Amino acid sequence: MSAPASPEDLNPGANAEPPLQQKWPDRIKPWQTVLILAVLCIKLFLVVYTFWLVLTCIHELGHMAGGRVCGLKLLDIRVGPLSFSRPIILGRKVSGTWRWSWRWTNLLGGGVRMYASRLSLPGIRWRYFIHLLAGPLANLGCALLVVPFATKETGIGAFAKFFLLGSLFTGFGNLFPFKRHGTESDGSKMGALLFAESRREALLFGSTLPAQIEIIRNLCLEGKTEEACSLVDGVVKKSESISALSTNDAYMQQLATLRDFVQGTTASNPDSWKSS
Repeated sequence: MSAPASPEDLNPGANAEPPLQQKWPDRIKPWQTVLILAVLCIKLFLVVYTFWLVLTCIHELGHMAGGRVCGLKLLDIRVGPLSFSRPIILGRKVSGTWRWSWRWTNLLGGGVRMYASRLSLPGIRWRYFIHLLAGPLANLGCALLVVPFATKETGIGAFAKFFLLGSLFTGFGNLFPFKRHGTESDGSKMGALLFAESRREALLFGSTLPAQIEIIRNLCLEGKTEEACSLVDGVVKKSESISALSTNDAYMQQLATLRDFVQGTTASNPDSWKSS
């Protein structure tokens, strides 16, 4: 005769240990959630910002390469907050080397300034046009290069698609003519070179101004103050005859400062022009 069943036999799971409960999500505090989201947002911003700087760098290097091929000289180049410039500065000692600077106020965008050695440079209009066109073409050319990679369903393919869209946006966006908040697109400047005579004259004359300042500097170093003053007066008169320049108060103020400096400080302190 078998023994009667015990309570444990009737309910075998009565003494079993309860299963482990996954309570770790409940232990994340609100401030930790905010911190995680903030880190993810900062990481996303840095990735997008670095990507944008790469597109800008390609664009500005395209401008620089196009200008150099056309015989223009590089004055300065800026990509985001970082810029490199050639020191053509009045009123203090400068060195002949390139300088770099970091400006937190210029986090977005970029720019390249190139100039012709003289206004009579043959075909200067088309040289400057090619210099402007080379920037967007650099972006569009890079877009074509990544098309074979963008068709792949891999991590590289996803990055290539992102790069392709960014390059197309930067290239075609700069070809579209617009002016906003003191910024003018490459397309707007190219349109002025082709169709707006007054603005074309202003753009081309402005592109030779650094070279003329360099000539003035050399005249002052040689003690030819009268010739330097005469050249400055010619620059001022030419600028006053161009409506796009004469209405630019900041530009005319710089010319007035240049003229005052040459007529005054230069004669008494020619050493201030010498390179250190």
